[in-house]
Amino acid sequence: MNQEQAIIAFEKHSIRRFFDEARESWYFSVVDVVAALTDSVNPRDYWFKMKIRVKTEAGFELSTICRQLKMKAPDGKMRETDCADADRIIIATTLSQGATLITRNGKLRKYEETLHEQHKAV
Repeated sequence: MNQEQAIIAFEKHSIRRFFDEARESWYFSVVDVVAALTDSVNPRDYWFKMKIRVKTEAGFELSTICRQLKMKAPDGKMRETDCADADRIIIATTLSQGATLITRNGKLRKYEETLHEQHKAV
C-alpha cells in the first residue's frame, strides 16, 4: 500500500481509503463504511439492496455519486469497489431509509468526526 492509500479505523472496523492528489480529496470504500455504520453481517449485500431501494423510492442512482477504484480486497487482490468522498457518503446515507436509524444512534456523526480528525492528521 502506498502513501496515497491507507486504512483508517472506525470503532472495530477498518475502512479502506485512497487520496486523489488531483482533487485533493480522500475516497473511502462505501462497503467498508456501510459495514462500520450498520454492523451488517454482509455489507456488500446491504449496499446492493440500498442502491436498489433508493432508486425505487427516490428515483436516484447511488452509483452516480461513486467512483470505482481499485483497492486491496480481504483476499489480498486489487479489486474495483465503489468509493466516495465524505460528503457523498453522507448524501448516500441520507437518501437511504436506514439513515434515520444510523443518525439516531450517533454512528454517522461519530464517523464524520473521525473523518475530520483523520483528514487533519494527513
